Amino acid sequence: MSARAVGSIAAAILALASLAHAAVGAPAQYRFAATWADLPIADIYLTLDDQGDGYRAAIDIRSLGLMKLLSKFGAHGTAEGKFTADGGILPTRYDTDYKLRKKRNHQNLLYVRTGDGTTAERGPADTSSKPPVDPAFRRNVVDPLSALAALRERMRRHALAAGDDFTIPVYDDKRRFDITGRLLGPQELELNGTKVKALRFHLLLTPIAGFRSAAEEGEDIENKPRPVDLYLSDDARLVPLELSLSVFYLPAVTRLVGACSEAAPCTIHPF
Repeated sequence: MSARAVGSIAAAILALASLAHAAVGAPAQYRFAATWADLPIADIYLTLDDQGDGYRAAIDIRSLGLMKLLSKFGAHGTAEGKFTADGGILPTRYDTDYKLRKKRNHQNLLYVRTGDGTTAERGPADTSSKPPVDPAFRRNVVDPLSALAALRERMRRHALAAGDDFTIPVYDDKRRFDITGRLLGPQELELNGTKVKALRFHLLLTPIAGFRSAAEEGEDIENKPRPVDLYLSDDARLVPLELSLSVFYLPAVTRLVGACSEAAPCTIHPF
């Protein structure tokens, strides 16, 4: 596995596993298992709270196996925001600490009101050295941890039906991309040996700004649109069940293992 492959998988896990945003109700924690080419590469824990008029999400990622050996990747991220009266979301803060090999970084985004919208600006705790993209690409965006909060809010309000399309603009402190998608409808999904009722979404992650170009890196998958399949539980909770994509032509899959509880606690190891 090349260093570029490790970096791409790590980025995909951080961006895509974080799409798993929350069950309705009291704060909850879920564990997911990520694999690449059927090999275990990461444990992912989500702590989620979307009660009342706001939401908060936290994610912890710990690499496993060959990915841990080559990259020592780990991450912890949090996001906060409000639900709006018109059925949307308004993110307020995004913080992520991550380690890749021996390098550690902290991403800190604050959302500043600008006219009839918001612009994502780096906060004082941000350590990113890469210049931010043009403000036009940071206007009225959401962070990766908030990306599906907007979609789930639409689903709660019955604003999406099978066949409907949607677009969510995302900025992760360095790169701007669009999540365009379609609700395909209900489908049975086999999860942990059991068939469950699910809603299937087909997504496309489309690079907009801040990505390496083919001229800079040769044939680099980072600057190409990436298709993703996402399944949510077909009930009022809309719990993420599975998401899958291709990384360097091999399948990367993140699946729900189960909910954490006092009876079955999840242990999160520091990175």
